[in-house]
Amino acid sequence: MQKFHRDLSETPVFVYGQCVDSSAFPSPTIMARHDVLLSVTWENHLPDSHILPWDPAVPTAIPKNGGVPTAVHLHGSANQP
Repeated sequence: MQKFHRDLSETPVFVYGQCVDSSAFPSPTIMARHDVLLSVTWENHLPDSHILPWDPAVPTAIPKNGGVPTAVHLHGSANQP
């Protein structure tokens, strides 16, 4: 559960990690050097059902292989798609 603002109630969130004791929210920060190749492998271990309501009428929200709709994305750098 995460409280995003003092005037809002807590809401469930997905976290990064293998157990509650070692999980992180938001995700860990990856520090990289300019012009040095970096490769990251994402592993999706989300549950089969979502913890929050979502609109299945939005075609891009429906995962091709089933499971939970999610969008892994990066901030703060220029990246290839």
